[in-house]
Amino acid sequence: MQRNRDFLTIIAAQGRGKTTKLIELINSRLKQGERFIVIVPDTSEPTWFPYEIIFADELEQNFDVNFTGVICVEFEFKKTIPFLADLMKNNKLKSFSLVMDDPSFVEDYQDKELKYIMSRRRQFDFDMFTTGHTYDSLPPLFYRYLSLFCISHIDSPISLRTKHLGENYHFHKNKIIEVNKLTGNDKEKKCYHNFYVFRKNGKNLNDLS
Repeated sequence: MQRNRDFLTIIAAQGRGKTTKLIELINSRLKQGERFIVIVPDTSEPTWFPYEIIFADELEQNFDVNFTGVICVEFEFKKTIPFLADLMKNNKLKSFSLVMDDPSFVEDYQDKELKYIMSRRRQFDFDMFTTGHTYDSLPPLFYRYLSLFCISHIDSPISLRTKHLGENYHFHKNKIIEVNKLTGNDKEKKCYHNFYVFRKNGKNLNDLS
């Protein structure tokens, strides 16, 4: 399938359909022949139960670079990211999509290998996706590489990531206010679960296809 080599984040308050949106996106791309690596903080999230899960200690034995569909990989400090980066450096892994679900585990993991992966989307032909409940919940490191934002209602304003957005901060601040008004607080209305997509620099997009 055609990839844009983007790094997209889905941000929404709890109960607004963040995970549902991510699964919809995955399923849509699977129909186009895409394949996904999902890095999970642990193996307790029911969302990923239907898929194969490879524990960090088993990557060397069980990870198949010719995989299809969706495989989930357990995150473990100093194991998971270096393993994937090494495959890329040796031209063994390319043309896929990488998902980092609930990336709070990245907060203190700003290793050069993770930077290598995020900065090589074009060379290895892959898109990246991540999720968060607020802008502040995303690791600071991500903001250097993020290119697309898909947001619904967000309960907390941007506080800790203002400098990471740089000149785009005021656009994103105003966009949160706008989207919060559009989605409202009435769970019975369809707009409650609506999402809006735009580039980091402010250009609006119609969809995620």
